[in-house]
Amino acid sequence: MSMSAAPYPALRLLAGCCAGILCGSAALLPLPAWLLLALLSSLLVLSGSIRGVLSRTTFPSLLEAATYLVLVVSVFAFRTGYLLGFEPGDSLLRFAGRELHVYGKVVQGPKQLEHGQRWTMEASRVWHEEQAHDAGGRLQVYLNLSDSAGERVVEIGDMVWVRGTVQPLPEARNPADFDMRAYGRLHGVRSSVYLQGPWLLENHGPDEQPSLRRWFAIPLRHYLEAGLERLLPPGNERQFFRGILLGERDRLDTEVYDLFRNTGTAHVLAVSGLHVGLVVLIVLLPLQRLRQTVPGRWIVLGLVMFLLLLYTMVTGGAPSVRRASIMASVLLAGYTLGREAFPLNSLAVADLIILTINPLELYHPGFLMTNAAAASIIVLIPIWSGRLQEPGDSNWKQRARFLLQGTGVTLAAMVGVAPLVALYFGTFSPVALLANIPVVMLVSGMLYAILPALVCAPFAMFPAQVLADAGWFLAGAAIETAAFFSSLPYASINCNPPQEGVVLYYVILVALVISWKLQRWGPALTAIGIALNVHAWGGLFTASRATPAAVEAVRLRQASAYLFPDGTGGCVQFGGDDSPESLATVRRHCRHVGLRTPEVVIQPGSSDGSVGAGLSPSTFVLEVHDGLFYIIAGHRSCAVVTRLRYFIDEYVPRADVVLYLPHAKFDAESYLALQTWHAAVQPSLFLLDAEAVSGRGGHASQLIQVFAARHERAGLVR
Repeated sequence: MSMSAAPYPALRLLAGCCAGILCGSAALLPLPAWLLLALLSSLLVLSGSIRGVLSRTTFPSLLEAATYLVLVVSVFAFRTGYLLGFEPGDSLLRFAGRELHVYGKVVQGPKQLEHGQRWTMEASRVWHEEQAHDAGGRLQVYLNLSDSAGERVVEIGDMVWVRGTVQPLPEARNPADFDMRAYGRLHGVRSSVYLQGPWLLENHGPDEQPSLRRWFAIPLRHYLEAGLERLLPPGNERQFFRGILLGERDRLDTEVYDLFRNTGTAHVLAVSGLHVGLVVLIVLLPLQRLRQTVPGRWIVLGLVMFLLLLYTMVTGGAPSVRRASIMASVLLAGYTLGREAFPLNSLAVADLIILTINPLELYHPGFLMTNAAAASIIVLIPIWSGRLQEPGDSNWKQRARFLLQGTGVTLAAMVGVAPLVALYFGTFSPVALLANIPVVMLVSGMLYAILPALVCAPFAMFPAQVLADAGWFLAGAAIETAAFFSSLPYASINCNPPQEGVVLYYVILVALVISWKLQRWGPALTAIGIALNVHAWGGLFTASRATPAAVEAVRLRQASAYLFPDGTGGCVQFGGDDSPESLATVRRHCRHVGLRTPEVVIQPGSSDGSVGAGLSPSTFVLEVHDGLFYIIAGHRSCAVVTRLRYFIDEYVPRADVVLYLPHAKFDAESYLALQTWHAAVQPSLFLLDAEAVSGRGGHASQLIQVFAARHERAGLVR
């Protein structure tokens, strides 16, 4: 069996595009160097093209092909580096820390939060100190609302004024936390503003400029919203429909969303290829006879592309719906032109268009997962089907073929997307294959019922209501099915693969596919051997996994928690709180540094804060004085001091680690007192937390940092 790359020119071009984006992100060359390289290579490509026309050569030379590859890589590298590193002169960050009036257009969102809504706006001007200034850049807006479940206060395309203090997006407070600043850079957002209430917002409505969104997309969205409210009763089922039709997953109840996430079926909540396919089907079925002529095919193609563009706008332009819409358009265009369309090449064309518009889409989890799932389905299903349809089918092949028809698409998508789900969300669902079969079937039935209902509701209410009731029933059945599978033991397990492990997985998968196509297993065995060697020897050349320090500080929303490793993989936690968000942050940090979740938690100031032996076989905690704790965890000891007078009076017991948390003021006198104690006692390791006093002024924090830098065996908790 032969395998050629000739039918996949877009796939080859996509490889160069991705290489350029990676090079630009890594800043292998400065921006001027990438620009110069792009200009030189473009001149060489142009001269080679002219030479080819004059000499009438069909194929480019090896040098011309290499130059073309350099051109693609350098162009995408320059654009990526520009988007990541260039800050325009009219950026909102020049007003950071100041209260402003900002005017602009809503371009993303809004998203529902627990206590309000969030959206992104493109700023056009600001008002500061009674003066107007031109401004550019995207601004993340957080609006506090008492009734967060209410209607949206803004829509995409609205022109709004907001008043608040502009700040840079926050960085991750802990190594394993979500980094909002890095995520914002991928979307071109570098600043944010918090609105205490709706009185700080003034909505002027949609942009008055003529646009496709204003004339078609906004009315269509309002029509769909009104139709869902008229046909469906309030509840989780209606929100389920809003999520899968309009992309409003954030309005779905958290418990319901967790049911789908824990069973590996959360993809049905995203607007994707299934929805796009139904839109195309609705257009193609009644216009089938029109497609018999060449002009008719072009009319149908234009109508489909127009409706897909509208639907993409209505759903907020998620990567999954953009990719599916472009891919469907490419396939239909190939049919219209009378040319054979290759699905994998069409997928690559869709990716090229998306990455040309915004190269940073390559780093979005949604973009990667939708492509991994689509590519796996395109590649694996023909292989499995062809293998099971060989002459002389036995009974087991017939049963396998029947099973493949029902589960093949789901299984292929899982093969492609499961490592990425584990990488980005830290979970893997063993029941995902079984759960996806009924859930996907029920969701498909929901869409087949609700879309005709919405179409015929204005002129035939009775059949529309019958279809809507059927869809409502199927929605409830889908939720109950997800709840059943979520209740099974080990429905979802924690799984945190390293990035290099995920890359090696896909390298091996590609090698296996190529070997299967070629019927030669040398490439697969070679790839597996290389992957095993990289996995075995990679630790000699890359940074090792994070290891716990003597004391690990975990920054929570209101305070900090401190972890004391016992040397056996366990730890004792000092401080923090018991809110679900804080507990999740501590667990995530423990996984990051290779510690088990703490079994012993000490809350200073609580009634059980002073604890003797017996907490665990290897743990001893004693509150020596108010605010002075002595902890033994395994073979390690630690003294936690929160008052300066214990250093002055030399009450601090000797320990492997002494941790000082200066919650009160820290000034020059405190510095001298600590210096005297440190010189007299010479502790094995003395750690301070500069953030413990950060709320009381930057001078105190700077003094603590100076002390840690100038004294031996002293440092700051990380």
